[in-house]
Amino acid sequence: MTSGEILSNINQKRITLMFKVITKLSKSSLIFSIVTYLSLFSPLIPWTVLAVLDPTIDVSITNFGLGESSDLTITFGEPQNTDFASTKIYKIPAGWDIAAGDKFPQDAVIGSGTFEGIVNGNKVNVAIKILNDTNLEGYKAHWKFSIAGGAVILDSYLDGDSTKGHTFSVTAPKEFVITAPTTASITFNGNVGGVKLVTNPSTIKEYSWQIEFRTEDGQSVTQSKDFMFSPIVR
Repeated sequence: MTSGEILSNINQKRITLMFKVITKLSKSSLIFSIVTYLSLFSPLIPWTVLAVLDPTIDVSITNFGLGESSDLTITFGEPQNTDFASTKIYKIPAGWDIAAGDKFPQDAVIGSGTFEGIVNGNKVNVAIKILNDTNLEGYKAHWKFSIAGGAVILDSYLDGDSTKGHTFSVTAPKEFVITAPTTASITFNGNVGGVKLVTNPSTIKEYSWQIEFRTEDGQSVTQSKDFMFSPIVR
């Protein structure tokens, strides 16, 4: 008999014995017995600690012209007393086009941003510079998020197209302990060196932008921002 089978038999005998005893107890004694049992044998029961995720997101552009280029800003916030999601997966809806990385030189600045949060117990507010990397590694684009003047570099890869939508993700470095509250804002330049990076849709309608917030242990929540794109909307 394996160790797992032995442990299973022991647990089954304990459970059977517990129910034989508690059927003879009063209601108050029953509650006490159940609590006592759980406290004694909880190491044998797998527990999942649920993360508290309640982030917010927003999206804005500077130009509403159909099929024209526009600066694109995406922001998120994770309020105090919630868990920090170490990975953010950005989901750009179909209709918008993001240019491939081979359209721009190595280390071309394609955007910028800021991050504010609690890092290793200290409140920080750092600048972000988004750089193009021509080593695409099989993706549509490869970006480098240069944080605090290059003190930290985070790789991000863009996949997708204008018909299916695009995705890219940013994962926080594991060597830092980051806790909420956090806020971040990233802006992609509409044009980089005279070449379109972000191109607006050619169809007037409401688009749903999303960010999936995923904790290090794999728990996640996806937040959406419905965005009405129309030349008459400002």
